Amino acid sequence: MLTRFTPARLPGLRLWLDASTGLFSDDGVTIAAADALVYRWNDRSGNGSNALQTTEALRPQLKVGVFGGRPVLRFDGTADHMLATIATLTQPFTAFVVANIAASAATSRTPLGF
Repeated sequence: MLTRFTPARLPGLRLWLDASTGLFSDDGVTIAAADALVYRWNDRSGNGSNALQTTEALRPQLKVGVFGGRPVLRFDGTADHMLATIATLTQPFTAFVVANIAASAATSRTPLGF
C-alpha cells in the first residue's frame, strides 16, 4: 500500500507553509477568513518557524478557491512579504514554491527572500 506523500516526510525539512491551514489575521488567535490580510502563517514542519508580517500594509491576502479550488496567499508583487527565521543553512538547499506571476508585471519579485 502506498503512503501518501507530505513534505513532512522529507529529511531535514526546515519550513513547510501550506495555505490551506495555519493562517491568522493576528498573532495566532483569529483564523484568517477569505480576503483577510495574513499576519501569521504557521510552519507545519514542527520546527516552529512561523512566518510573520507585523506591518499591515505589507501583508499578503488570503484568497480561497483559486488554485485548483485550493486557497492561496496573494502577494501584491511590490512590497508584500512574510518573514520566518530558520536555522542558518551552511550547505546547499532546495525550496519548492508554487507561484503564478502575471505576464503583465513590469518586474517580478519573489515572496521569499532568496
